[in-house]
Amino acid sequence: MPTVDADRFAIRELVENWALWRDAGDWERFATVWHPTQGWMTATWFQGPAPDFIAASRQGFESGVSILHFLGGHTANVAGDRAIAQTKMTISQRGQVDGVAVDVVCTGRFYDFCARHEGQWKIVRRQLPAPGLSADQGGVHREGRATGADRRGRHTPLR
Repeated sequence: MPTVDADRFAIRELVENWALWRDAGDWERFATVWHPTQGWMTATWFQGPAPDFIAASRQGFESGVSILHFLGGHTANVAGDRAIAQTKMTISQRGQVDGVAVDVVCTGRFYDFCARHEGQWKIVRRQLPAPGLSADQGGVHREGRATGADRRGRHTPLR
């Protein structure tokens, strides 16, 4: 039987593999981090089953969308065959807004609800909490506070 420390290590590796394999476009290995029947992704731009998220991510990757995930501090609370992990993260993306190249940076936390499936840890649900921040507002969520930039780049609190 694995120890709690071994489980925490395996969950951290799972979270890191999510970022590495997604950003590299390694779709076969990326699919292995998800629970095979219950995987679910919730983000500002996508809510749905893991296979649909993988397909949408792949389509964007193949059309030139480049998104990089940087991971920071991590903790996992393990209870038997279930766990909840929190990981500080920054997501960076370069794109065009009104013909101007811009870098978009989002800083927050991944919340991963994990389960042991056939002896391996899998992500059942990944959630990026952003209360009060809708998908079309963009912005950064940090410490319960969201900000957005208007078309001139001025940052204002979102209400």
